[in-house]
Amino acid sequence: YERLCRERGLDAMYLTVNKKNEMAIRAYKKHGFEIIDAVETDIGEGFIMDDYIMEKKLK
Repeated sequence: YERLCRERGLDAMYLTVNKKNEMAIRAYKKHGFEIIDAVETDIGEGFIMDDYIMEKKLK
């Protein structure tokens, strides 16, 4: 996806990951993503998505 993003003139990629998903967070960090923010989203019926927003800057 990095190549595709660069070809389209983008300078970063973003994703969200559940704060409790430590394995995924470690994997994303290993591949150059950094936590830049946190967000809680009410998705209804008493469920809340409690996520980090992660960014990978493209060189």
